[in-house]
Amino acid sequence: MTIKTRQPKKTHETHSAFEIIRKAADDYVSSGKRLYITAKDLCGSIVETSYMARLEMETYNPDFHEGPVIVDLRSPDSEMPEQYYHGHIPSAIHIPWRKITQLKMLTTLPKDRKIVVYSNTGQTGGQAAAMLGVMGYDAVNLKWGMTAWTGEVKAAPDRYDQKRDVIWQNRSYRNTVSINHESDETYPLPTVRTDGKTPSAVIWSAADDYLGEYRPANISATALYDPLFEYFGPFAVSPYEEDGKDMLVIPFGYQPSENEEWFDWPYILDVRDSDIYLKGHIPGSMNIPWYDVFKAEYLRKLPPDRRIVVCSETGHTSAHIVALLNILGYEAVNLKWGMSGWSLKPEGDTKKFNHYNEEKDCMDYPIVKGWNPGRVLKCKA
Repeated sequence: MTIKTRQPKKTHETHSAFEIIRKAADDYVSSGKRLYITAKDLCGSIVETSYMARLEMETYNPDFHEGPVIVDLRSPDSEMPEQYYHGHIPSAIHIPWRKITQLKMLTTLPKDRKIVVYSNTGQTGGQAAAMLGVMGYDAVNLKWGMTAWTGEVKAAPDRYDQKRDVIWQNRSYRNTVSINHESDETYPLPTVRTDGKTPSAVIWSAADDYLGEYRPANISATALYDPLFEYFGPFAVSPYEEDGKDMLVIPFGYQPSENEEWFDWPYILDVRDSDIYLKGHIPGSMNIPWYDVFKAEYLRKLPPDRRIVVCSETGHTSAHIVALLNILGYEAVNLKWGMSGWSLKPEGDTKKFNHYNEEKDCMDYPIVKGWNPGRVLKCKA
């Protein structure tokens, strides 16, 4: 069996490439554009289309169709995924999400039409939307992905399950009243390796390289917590002795030394608004609101040589940030479901974190089964 691998590109290192991507990312997150669309809003924007047979991406012409271009991203690299066959949004074409930057795929997507991308739950969809966004496309992610469109299990697997996905059901272990929620440390900026000669080529090359590396896109709250629990045992939240310092996660009876480096502790970046962060967050996490992350002074607070776990309310906003950090040269991964996967609510707070609720978030709209994108009549929201 022959295994195909991507050929390494001839690259050069340049800090100007970093600045090109940084500015594009900062413009993207500070533009005021919505990062996601709800299933109800998408339904309202769909217009009647004629039946479409199985499409080869090379011959697809979106100019022949009205309304948003809808892209099913499910499956990292298979162009005939089982999930698409079991059910997809009517008129949706399929592009494997790790092939979204391939030129033959990009050339089929218009820059003058809205593009709605979706994955199973909206976590991976956020990454794809961000990369398309910095490449000049008007792309938006479907919040909660296919699980917001239909309740059919085969068509929309991996649905959020509170009993399975929330690791702290009854109490928060990351509640804090600290007002010091910024890191005092600064780090050098990473260097971007790219073969791009123009700004658009630099951004495309960095995004294509990131997807070709097949790094993990998401990490569950359990996967984040379990390695720490396995080594240390049960955790407690204890304050530093100094006033004004944030809280530190430590096991009962354990005091880490100042220079202890044998444990590879991830850098946890919380990108929610500061006032929401202060009501409850993962212990030790640092806060930079998502719309400020790509300002140079805040990027210097991120270590280029450690894994960065990015957290938002539901994992959708942080997914966008993760994609852009990775193409800037950081090693970032999204906390799947965000705080709604970590705890139900901050201790002492009666309001739960925003989380998927099948009764209100699943619209049960029509789906198309099979390999054809299919036909949609006017969607009734």
